[in-house]
Amino acid sequence: MTADQLNVVRRIVEEIRKTGEVLEGDYAGCMSVAIDDLDKLAAALGPVTHIPDYGDLMTVEQFEDGVRSTCFTDDDGHGFYASETRMSDTPCTPSDVRRLGINKSFTHVVWFNK
Repeated sequence: MTADQLNVVRRIVEEIRKTGEVLEGDYAGCMSVAIDDLDKLAAALGPVTHIPDYGDLMTVEQFEDGVRSTCFTDDDGHGFYASETRMSDTPCTPSDVRRLGINKSFTHVVWFNK
């Protein structure tokens, strides 16, 4: 899910909670579970902001390649996962990418050199 899609989901969940409207009948339970799942996803991905001009935006594949070739190290700077137009507050460190792999919930990384 992209950051922009996540923002839409957050607005939908907030509106449902504010108005108290849920689907009737068989769908009510499904909607309740779906809202809980979306809340967990939104909390895990954190807030989303515009990408600053001083950050270097790249695809997750480009970042992975840079980590593999040691172009990016934890000592060089820091990064955050992002979409093509928005940045999350979920950190993306080269050591985590080497150890755990890239987070495929995002399409991009914004890198900030020291």
